Amino acid sequence: MEWWLVVLLVVVAAVIVAIGIAFIALLLQLRKAVVAVSLGVEEGLRLIGELRRLLLPALEVWTATGQRLEKTLRDAEPAVASAGRFVTTMERIAQRIESVEERVYRRLARPLEETTAVLAAVLKAISTFVRFLTNRRAAASAD
Repeated sequence: MEWWLVVLLVVVAAVIVAIGIAFIALLLQLRKAVVAVSLGVEEGLRLIGELRRLLLPALEVWTATGQRLEKTLRDAEPAVASAGRFVTTMERIAQRIESVEERVYRRLARPLEETTAVLAAVLKAISTFVRFLTNRRAAASAD
């Protein structure tokens, strides 16, 4: 055999060995990656199972609470409407009372002011008369 053929065979063999080593290294790396992915998937599945186990009762409680809240709101709706009607009625009554108050005030204010003025004048006159009589008695007693 010729020497260039031997060199070529050695080079081809070395390349095949290098490719084999690279392929084995690649397979080892892929195995590590598959193991890591497998562990990640297992952990993810475990987490999903745990979340399912924990979330289902919580969702059931939230659903029941939401239904009770909805029922309470439906039951409270007539009471709120009734309270609104009561407030409206009380407002109308207050407006009527205010209207009556204004009319009474307009009709009675002037006569009450006049009566108050007359009573003040009468009381002043009585006070002056009593003072006059008291001063006269005091003067008569002193003499």
